[in-house]
Amino acid sequence: MQYRSVTVLAPAKLNLSLDVVGTLPNGYHDLDMVMQTIDLYEKITLRRSHDLTLNLPGSFVPANDKNTAVKAALAFFANTGLLAGVDMTIYKRVPVRAGMAGGSADAAGVLVGLNELYGAKLSMSELCAIGAGIGADVPFALMGGTCRVRGVGDLMKALPPCPDCWFVVAMPSVGVSTPEAFARYDTMGSPVHPDCEAQEQAIRNNDLPGVCAAAGNALEHCSGADETPAICKTLRTHGAVTAQMTGSGAAVFGIFDRQDAARKAVAESLNQRFGMDYTADHIFMTSGAAGALAHALRCVAVPGQNIVTFAPFFPEYKPYVEGAGLTLRVTPPRCADFQIDFAAFAPLVDENTAAVLINSPNNPSGTAYSAETLQQLADFLVEASARFGHHIFLISDEPYREIAFGGTAIPYPAKFYDDTLTCYSFSKSLSVPGERIGYLAANPRCEDAASIVPMCG
Repeated sequence: MQYRSVTVLAPAKLNLSLDVVGTLPNGYHDLDMVMQTIDLYEKITLRRSHDLTLNLPGSFVPANDKNTAVKAALAFFANTGLLAGVDMTIYKRVPVRAGMAGGSADAAGVLVGLNELYGAKLSMSELCAIGAGIGADVPFALMGGTCRVRGVGDLMKALPPCPDCWFVVAMPSVGVSTPEAFARYDTMGSPVHPDCEAQEQAIRNNDLPGVCAAAGNALEHCSGADETPAICKTLRTHGAVTAQMTGSGAAVFGIFDRQDAARKAVAESLNQRFGMDYTADHIFMTSGAAGALAHALRCVAVPGQNIVTFAPFFPEYKPYVEGAGLTLRVTPPRCADFQIDFAAFAPLVDENTAAVLINSPNNPSGTAYSAETLQQLADFLVEASARFGHHIFLISDEPYREIAFGGTAIPYPAKFYDDTLTCYSFSKSLSVPGERIGYLAANPRCEDAASIVPMCG
C-alpha cells in the first residue's frame, strides 16, 4: 500500500547517567551512558513531493540544509537510490540546546517516516547505520526505550524498561552548546563519574533507588549552565529522589518515585506563590492544560448543560466543550480593554450553566483580568449559584500565566472564588511549546474539592 503522507511521533531523551571514560583514536570523547526516551514528542508529518522542503511552524530553528531533518531525508534517498522528494512539517516540542536530542529525534522520525512512506523496507540496523552518519544520538533515537550506550553513541545495548517513575523536566533560561560543554570538560574535568554498570544492573533488577543512586552526569559540573544547581535543589526539595542535568545541558530533570510527590511539589509551589492551602489531594497531573481542561469539564458538568466563556477565546474551547456533550455560550468582548462586559455576560448564565471558563492572560488578546474584574465575577457567581440552587464553577485556564511583561500583576482567580478549578501547563514557563506536564488544581475551599481529583482519575 502506498501512502500519500505519514505522521511520526519522535520522543525526546534523558540521560539517566553520562560518563566520559576516555578519548577515542579519532579524537572524539568516549562516553558511557544510560539513556531513556520520555513522553515528550516532536510531531513529524511527511508528504510525498517532487521537491524536498522543511517547515517548522512556530519554531526559531532554521529550516535549512544544516537541519538534521533535511540531512536525514537526503541520506535516506542517497542510500535507497529513490528519485523522490518529501514535504516535511515538524512541530517542535523539545527545547533547543537542552541535551534532550530534539534534533536527533527529528532525524530519526524522518528516517522512520520515509521508510514507511516509500515502502523501502529498511531494517532497524540499516536505519541506524544511516542515522549514525547524521548525528551521534540518532541511532538511539531510532531504537528508543532504555539503552546502555557507549562510544560516541554508536554502541547500544537494549535494556529492560526503567522502573516505574515520573520525570519532571525543567529548562533553564539559557541553553548550552554541546561543543562548548565538551571543550570545558577538557579544560576543567569533572568530579562526577556515575557508575553506569551499577545503574544497568539496577534497571535489570527493577530497583529505582539503585537507578537513582548510580545516576550522575560528568558534564554537569562544566556545562556553564548557572541555573542548574538551583533547579536541582528545588526538585529535590519537592520530593525528587535525584535530580541532574541531561546530556550536555541545559535541561534538568528530577526523578520522582511516586506521582503524589510530583503533586505535592505542585501544591507547595502554588501555596508559596499565591497564599493557598493546596495539598497533593487537590492536584491532578495531566498532559498539559488541554488535558486538565478536558477533565475539568467532565468533572463539573453533565451532557446537556452549558459553559459560558468570553470572546476572544482559544478556538479549541469549542471542540473541547462540545466533545463533552455541552454547549458553549460566548460573551461578546468589551473591545476597549477586553475586561468582562457584565451586562452582556449576565443573561447567558442560567439554571443550566455548569461553569464559566476564563483564560487570563488571554489568548489571543493578551489581556489579564484585573483584581476588580475577578472580584466582580466572583460576586456574580456566588449570587447566581444561590439563585439557581447549584454551584457554578469557575474554570481558569492559565497556560499563559508566566507571560507577563513590565511588572504586570496577574491575579490568581482561585483567591477570589472558592469553586475554582485551575488548569495549567508548564509549556510556557519551561519555554517548551506543545503539550507538556500540566495539572488541574481544585481549590481546597471548593465544597466538592475532595471528590474532584478522584473523579479525574
